[in-house]
Amino acid sequence: MRSSALIAIAALAIFPAASFAQATRFQKADCSTSLDHTVCMAQTKQMASDWKRANNGDYGSQRNVAFCLKNGCDGSTKIDAVGACSWRMIIQAAENEKDAADRWSYEADCKPLTNSDRRTAINQAEKIYSRIYGKQMPIERLLRD
Repeated sequence: MRSSALIAIAALAIFPAASFAQATRFQKADCSTSLDHTVCMAQTKQMASDWKRANNGDYGSQRNVAFCLKNGCDGSTKIDAVGACSWRMIIQAAENEKDAADRWSYEADCKPLTNSDRRTAINQAEKIYSRIYGKQMPIERLLRD
């Protein structure tokens, strides 16, 4: 019984780290299974570029990354609903000009998640935000209308 408790604790410690590692690097999908290989490859190239710029604070690229993580962008990106929500949180918390679509997308991408997945998303968002902007994420901005 004691060894199973240790395994459970180790799993809890490992999975959040693995989840964060996944959220901090672009996870390409396999375009060989895409209906349109050429479009998928072009989207993969675009997503790699957007990923780099998003991680340097580019607002438009952050929106594109969140969209592709949610929808897969023609099969070029592995769908990651938690990662999409994390980027939507970063967009909401950042000091940039947002529009109504950003708030709608934040709610559409984050509300359907379980409480556990939302906690994971906010933990990822805080770490990524801190790395990008060099300061703590102002979580109160997520509560604004």
